[in-house]
Amino acid sequence: MEVITKHVCCLSDIPVAHLGYHARRYGKFAIGFYRDAVVQAGFNPVLYTISNHPIIQSIYESAALLNDTNYYEIKNLSNSYRRYPLDVKGYITDYEEEAERRIHDPYLEGLVKQVENGVAEIENYAQSYDDALKDALVGVELVLAFAKTFDKHEFNTIYCEREWRSLKEFHFEFSDVAMIVLPRRVSSFLYFDDFIRRIVPRLKLPRKIPLFPWEDLIEH
Repeated sequence: MEVITKHVCCLSDIPVAHLGYHARRYGKFAIGFYRDAVVQAGFNPVLYTISNHPIIQSIYESAALLNDTNYYEIKNLSNSYRRYPLDVKGYITDYEEEAERRIHDPYLEGLVKQVENGVAEIENYAQSYDDALKDALVGVELVLAFAKTFDKHEFNTIYCEREWRSLKEFHFEFSDVAMIVLPRRVSSFLYFDDFIRRIVPRLKLPRKIPLFPWEDLIEH
């Protein structure tokens, strides 16, 4: 089953001691943020679940059912009943004299009013259920946006990433940054030294933000 969720922004709560392991998947570059800043920005740990587990499958099925519910089918059905009194009037127009009398017949007018009131009530209920279903779908989609599925053989990869997500972009400030990790070398290029010499002044990076060579941090 293919599920498309809302766009998310992702971070990972990786302990420094585990950076070496994760570098094999994501490289040797990292920006560490203060947790309070991350929480303030709306991030929350994801809900990890095994891909084929009944729990996540039931959420998928619920989302599909809510998406398949069609308010307009109820609206069209009510419109067909709303036209019924007009059909009654139209049927007797072949009998002109009788028609003139029956169109203003109190019983017929009462019947028309009764049907119209009933249809209006159905439409009001249908609209309220439609609003409730849309709210329910939003809630299910929110859960799915924070759900992280993995296969049984990924306990030591996906499951240990400790991912956090937010539905908003993370527009962080320097005050939110706890540390920056960079590789000392990229091939033969002295990346860390070049970053200190050229990029730090350009970014006006505050001196209080510590910069660590990835190799030194992992080794120590």
